[in-house]
Amino acid sequence: MKHLRFTGITIDKKPVVSGEDVFTLKDTHGFPFSFSFEECEKRGWVIDWQGLINSARNHGWPDFQTWDQIQEAFTDSGSFRNERPEIEKRIQLHILSNA
Repeated sequence: MKHLRFTGITIDKKPVVSGEDVFTLKDTHGFPFSFSFEECEKRGWVIDWQGLINSARNHGWPDFQTWDQIQEAFTDSGSFRNERPEIEKRIQLHILSNA
């Protein structure tokens, strides 16, 4: 996935993928979130979920649309099963605190 940049590293040393890049692949190139999620999980990468939300907002996507697309991608890909509840919680908090 050569179109993804790393924006940092987690405490447990997992690379953090740019949420903006994940969004751009979807919005500009039609690359489904589910494929990005699968690839990131397979490679042990973490997605910058706040960056994805912020990028979607900057491109005029309403939060409900972004939320629905993320939910659909989780369902389609089955990715991040164990982390999904925590990811969803953080996304919701970010949306609510930055409305």
